[in-house]
Amino acid sequence: MKTLMTLFAAFAILASCNDSRSRKMEYPVTMKGNVVDTIFGTIVPDPFRWMEDDRYLVVTAAVSTTGNELYIKDLTNKSQDFRVVVGNFDKDHYVIDNEGSTLFIFTNLDAPNSRIVTVDAENPGIAGWKDFIPETENTLSASTGSGYFFANYLVDAITSIKQYDKTGTLVREIELPGIGTASGFSGYKDDKDLYFMFTNYTTPSTIYKTDPHTGVTSVFKKPELPFSGDDYESTQVFYASGDGTRVPMIITHRKGTPLNGKNPAILYGYGGFSISETPSFSVAMAQWLRSTLQSGEARTEAFLSEQL
Repeated sequence: MKTLMTLFAAFAILASCNDSRSRKMEYPVTMKGNVVDTIFGTIVPDPFRWMEDDRYLVVTAAVSTTGNELYIKDLTNKSQDFRVVVGNFDKDHYVIDNEGSTLFIFTNLDAPNSRIVTVDAENPGIAGWKDFIPETENTLSASTGSGYFFANYLVDAITSIKQYDKTGTLVREIELPGIGTASGFSGYKDDKDLYFMFTNYTTPSTIYKTDPHTGVTSVFKKPELPFSGDDYESTQVFYASGDGTRVPMIITHRKGTPLNGKNPAILYGYGGFSISETPSFSVAMAQWLRSTLQSGEARTEAFLSEQL
């Protein structure tokens, strides 16, 4: 069961980096069918149903931006009504895939950092949930594609991605281009290639193509900028705050710069609303660093990348 492919978002990012007058956005063919659903007594035409397996109709109900109820209906059984998976708004729950009657549900119920559970669609209540990818000490987000699950963990405010098969066996830890922020790895079950976006303080948002069966990855699209990230380096360090909290910080500077405390530096940090400051590329910061090549003055950026 899929939502819009992450590749769409990745192309949108690049659109701002290229001349829109000479380039045209192209989208893959949409799966479409003459589908009409009856949802709680309401007739709902649904020509664009983003589901690879049309056996189940999944409905989420919410009254705010967090917490949702979850219902499922077997469309092969005309007499069956909706079954209640979760009947309250206390936590977040989403069906991200299925294998026959086995549902894979992403949830933060009894797992503040989130987890993936499995359950039989014939008896989908919470009591029947079993851990598929258990909660860890790191915050989890998840995607599916090419028949695999991709667990995107936030580890010390940088991305770490692990690939699992349908049995919950770890296939590999994805080797990313560096320490930074990655998203994507989403597609259809029969897709041969998947795409992801990666960025950090020296790398503009770049789309990569990966073969999930072999792990081979290559650059698919990257913006053309008068900035060479190869001239700079980013290093993650840790320090203790006033109350003893271990805080990660990423220091970015031109290669060869002596870190002696005498260089002009921009120090930036943020914390609040459960938002973590993860590495991303900034044209303004890149220009500030790039000007050091012209002036000969060493400059440094330090980002307090606190994970919340």
